[in-house]
Amino acid sequence: MRQPYPVVLLLVLAALAGCGRSVPPVPLNARGQPAHAAPERPWLAKGRIAIAFVSWRASAQVIIRGEPDGRARLAVVGDEGLLLLDVSVDPAQPGDGWYRIESVVEPVKEAAPHLARIALHAFGLPVEQRRWEDDILVGATRFGDRIYGGDPILLRLVEGQGLTLELEDWRPFDGELAPWSVRALGPLGLTMTIILSEIRHLASPVEGKPR
Repeated sequence: MRQPYPVVLLLVLAALAGCGRSVPPVPLNARGQPAHAAPERPWLAKGRIAIAFVSWRASAQVIIRGEPDGRARLAVVGDEGLLLLDVSVDPAQPGDGWYRIESVVEPVKEAAPHLARIALHAFGLPVEQRRWEDDILVGATRFGDRIYGGDPILLRLVEGQGLTLELEDWRPFDGELAPWSVRALGPLGLTMTIILSEIRHLASPVEGKPR
């Protein structure tokens, strides 16, 4: 009896092909433009975060601050006013020192490293080695690949370290661009989505918690 392995193989290959990088191409006449990631001036943003893992769901306020040297800080605050997580990232620090959990409560403790990675890539500015791969721009970092596409050239996707980030709904503000929607897909169905509601520049870098 003939085995259906070729059909199965074709289905698997088709599925893998459908899981490729979904990034809009950069038109040839746009390749001289600067590529945009997080804002380069000090800024502060507010919004909401939704976390879903297996049967567990949570939603809370989020406050984010970015600095021109690439650092970022993310705070998750419950609707009752309780600080659930405060994490800071500094991509210039070696090893695992690139993120620091300032404060965290038990329900979100397991998600803290993933939230740190969201803060790093969506709202921080890690050093990149950029290269063109056909019609997309890839910024290689020690944390994973940051993939740019479209016109204007925007950071659309981040891959590596067990988490995939999708950055969407880029909007202009005060001469810069920022992603108002960030979705992170992690292991075992973990999904985290941040939707901004406001963003503004700060007069100068400030210390302490976002407020």
